Amino acid sequence: MTWTIRVRNSINEDVGELDQYRELSATLRLNDVSAWQLVIPSDSPLAGELVKPGAGIRVFNTNMGGTPMFTGPWTSMEKLQSKDERTITFTGVDDTQWLKRRVASPSPTEGFPPYTISAKDTLTGPCSTVLGLYVNRNIGPSAYTSRQHPLFTYSTNPGLGTTITGEARWQMLLTLLQELAVANGNNLGFKVIQTSGAYQLYPFQPRDLTASVMFSQKLGNLAGFTYSIEAPEANYVFVGGDGEGTARTYKERFDGDSIARWGRIEGELVDRPGTTDTTQLEQAGDEALVDKQEKVSLSITPIDTDKLKFGRDYYLGDTVTVQIEGDTPDGRIQEVIREVKISLTPDGPNVVTAGIGTPGRQDFYRFIKTIKDIKARLIRQETR
Repeated sequence: MTWTIRVRNSINEDVGELDQYRELSATLRLNDVSAWQLVIPSDSPLAGELVKPGAGIRVFNTNMGGTPMFTGPWTSMEKLQSKDERTITFTGVDDTQWLKRRVASPSPTEGFPPYTISAKDTLTGPCSTVLGLYVNRNIGPSAYTSRQHPLFTYSTNPGLGTTITGEARWQMLLTLLQELAVANGNNLGFKVIQTSGAYQLYPFQPRDLTASVMFSQKLGNLAGFTYSIEAPEANYVFVGGDGEGTARTYKERFDGDSIARWGRIEGELVDRPGTTDTTQLEQAGDEALVDKQEKVSLSITPIDTDKLKFGRDYYLGDTVTVQIEGDTPDGRIQEVIREVKISLTPDGPNVVTAGIGTPGRQDFYRFIKTIKDIKARLIRQETR
């Protein structure tokens, strides 16, 4: 995999390729703000441009063609000068951060109080279309003039996902999009990327690659793994809609499989005022169950091979298979790649670490059984 780092100025103009750097580390997150840190020599030819407020980087790799893997500005800078070393360290975020710099207005055609035209901005349509429209109405060309970002454009929308209904009511724009991306069974990804000088929201459809993308030590593409298991915060929730007292509308949502394993764990009331619509109340309950479900995380260190490369064969949001022990199905975990950490140096080796999210419920006991088997084998080996 060949990596390229390019520097941009405060108005997103390309100012050149960064050839001289010590290290670039980045944490790419699914449907969230990614983070990066770059260390360069103080005498790097592009240091003078990069230190200017508002400047940033665009990072490419050959596996993704001409599309940047991520783009974003630096948010803090530190210069180090000593007898033996002179470096500048930049810490930054990707351009998805713009979604955290806007709230989702209930009345996007108004730019100042009293905001009386609309109590909520309700949109219905394919998931990716709704996501794009909310971005367009709160920071893009259709936003109120004072809220527009001059470099945001409204990209052609691919119309991905099932039909959803969103309601903007002063929540952070990023939070709204995160909730809608998983509503009604959707599993959409999104990020903000700078191309041709402009920012655009890019929704994408993650793929089920469990049959074609497998990581295992036997295949030579898995260097190691770590895991963690956490009980659910809730598997049964009550959702309160519009109304007062006994006239208030309620719905209940629950996860039967989780209850069978952990017992009934009731969460706090999901407050959803302003609607009595059954679909929206159930959607709110399902979102709460997803947020509070049991969490089993698996972090793997994959190894790029000719047959399997990050960016080309799998990416954030894709569901993959990890063989964590032995050659039997008992040791397999199939889940979504939710985070990828990258560590780059000019001369290598370059390291990619993938964070796997909560496995499917049918894998939970199988996963625990596998871990117990691993521990038992280690104990036997230690007592020989």
